[in-house]
Amino acid sequence: MPTNHPDPTAPSPSTDRADSAAPSPSNDRPGQAAPNNGADLTAPGAPADHAPPDSHADHTPPNGTTHTRPATTAHPAHVVPPAPVRLHDVTRLHRTGAGETVTALDHVTLDFAAGTMTAVMGPSGSGKSTLLHCAAGLDRPTTGDVTLAGTPTRDLDERALTHLRRDHVGFVFQALNLVSALTAAQNIALPLRLAGRRPDPAAVDRALRAVGLSDRAHHRPSRLSGGQQQRVAIARALITGPAVLFADEPTGALDTTTSRVVLALLRGLVDDHGQTVVMVTHDPAAASWADRVVMLADGRVIEDIPYRCAAETIAARTAAAEVSA
Repeated sequence: MPTNHPDPTAPSPSTDRADSAAPSPSNDRPGQAAPNNGADLTAPGAPADHAPPDSHADHTPPNGTTHTRPATTAHPAHVVPPAPVRLHDVTRLHRTGAGETVTALDHVTLDFAAGTMTAVMGPSGSGKSTLLHCAAGLDRPTTGDVTLAGTPTRDLDERALTHLRRDHVGFVFQALNLVSALTAAQNIALPLRLAGRRPDPAAVDRALRAVGLSDRAHHRPSRLSGGQQQRVAIARALITGPAVLFADEPTGALDTTTSRVVLALLRGLVDDHGQTVVMVTHDPAAASWADRVVMLADGRVIEDIPYRCAAETIAARTAAAEVSA
C-alpha cells in the first residue's frame, strides 16, 4: 500500500456476525453537499430493486443475465455526465527483489461511468488492486494516462495529487482503518478535519442516518460489529461528497448476511444518489450487485460485462474467461 494512503492506520475489522439489520430508511430529500459541509446523504435502505438479479427471476432471462439496469442508463439520455474516472492505455510495471520486471497492468483502457457501480474481478495477482490504486491516484502508472474527476494526473506533484484525492475520492478498504479512540461520528468527520474544514454536525448526522447508524453515533469501534464498522467507513468515505467511491474487498471480512446489508447500502447510494462506485471483489455474489463486471487476468481486461447478471453467471463466465486467457 502506498505511503500516502488517506486513512489513518488502525486494526482490521471484526468478523462479528451480529450486524444483520439493513440501513434504516429516511424521509430526507437527497441533495448535493456544499464542498465544506460534506455529503447530504439519505438512507438508501434495501428495497427490492436494489437487490441482485438472482432475486428477480421474472427479470432474468434463461441464460441468467439481465439487462434491466445497464450502466449507460443511470442518467437521462439528454444529460450524460463525464466519466469521473478514465484510464487510457495504462501499464504498471513492478521490480522484484531479484531485479525481475512484473507487469501488474498491461495496456488497460477503461472508463467508469458516472452514477454506476462496477465490480472488478480476477484471480490473485490479476491486477485488481493495482487497477484500483492507479485509478484512485494512490499509485502512478508506468505509462498511460489516468483522468480523475476531470483532471489528468500524469503531471501532478504529490501535493496536488493528495488534494485531488482528498476532494474527489472516497476510499473503503477491507482494513477499515477506523481510529479506535474516536466515536463513530468523530471517525466520519475526520476527513473534513484533516482537510482543515469545520465538520457540520448536521452533515455528520445525515451520514450516520444514511448508513443506518443514528443510534451508534457515540460508540467507539470496539462497541460496533464488523458490519457496523464497515458502514461507518462508508459514511466516512462519503462525507466529503466524492466524485467516485473506491471499495477494495469491502465485504471480505463479513459474513453473508452482513455482506448483503453493506452491498445493499452501496447499491442504494448508486440508485438513489447517483454515486459512482468501483468495487474490487473476488466474490461473484458481491459482483452481482454491480451494473458492470470487469474481469482481469495477468494485468489485462479479459472480459467486460456491461450489465447486471446473476452470481452463477458471473462465476461461470469468470471461470471460462480465466481458462481462455
